Amino acid sequence: MPKLLVSFSRYAALVKNLRGVLIIDPNDELAPNILRWLSRRFRYRLVGVPPKVLEGLRSRGLNLTKQLRPLHYPSGSLVDLVRACIDYLGSTDEVLVEGAVLASTYVSPAIAFGEEVIREVTELAIHVVNSKVRLDNQYMKLHLRIADYSILDAYEADIELLRKLWLGHVSPREYVRRKEVEVSKDAKRYWRLTKPDTRGGKLKECNPHPFIAYLDIPAALTRKSEEVIKELTSRFRFDDVGAGLVTVPTVTIPNYVLG
Repeated sequence: MPKLLVSFSRYAALVKNLRGVLIIDPNDELAPNILRWLSRRFRYRLVGVPPKVLEGLRSRGLNLTKQLRPLHYPSGSLVDLVRACIDYLGSTDEVLVEGAVLASTYVSPAIAFGEEVIREVTELAIHVVNSKVRLDNQYMKLHLRIADYSILDAYEADIELLRKLWLGHVSPREYVRRKEVEVSKDAKRYWRLTKPDTRGGKLKECNPHPFIAYLDIPAALTRKSEEVIKELTSRFRFDDVGAGLVTVPTVTIPNYVLG
């Protein structure tokens, strides 16, 4: 099992340089292609690899390149949070829950690969933006950068809303309602994907497919049961785990871009 915890200084050194946090099934037959694609696309920025994904890749003899960096938890409370959320959500894949919590903790979007993983991501998400454009490298790079702004711009307000949820100042249902409004507004950033201008032959339209899925663990838990949220907020101190529960814009990469 990879080392779980990291010193705060190492966490701080990495958090500003991440472009995304990787969510994949380590046993996916396309995993080697995914790692190669990431290495080509992120020459000057880093992609974080959560412990469960890293463990699975290493068990297959797959090594990380310099652009792919192992992620660790900056506190033991977040380790316990992930385990609790995995239990609460039941059938949801562990790599998805851990990836969402660490992406939130590292103030970074997530990047998801694989048809089954993407299906789970979209089912768990509070909102999904479908692309009507067949993505090329230029569009992918642009919208990965936009996803970075999505989490950065909303982070402070998200933390404040989470705190109100913890204190009981907003109900779980009200929390979900506010999040739905928030992400619906943020989704307008991705208008280029939903209203493609194909003049000049530079872009090709395609059947709509998921591109951005907003993962929000508290909202997913609320859909499961409001009692689960009450148990979570009584079990954990907000200041110990709040940073791991912010809404995470998750870029879902279709297989066709892997070449």
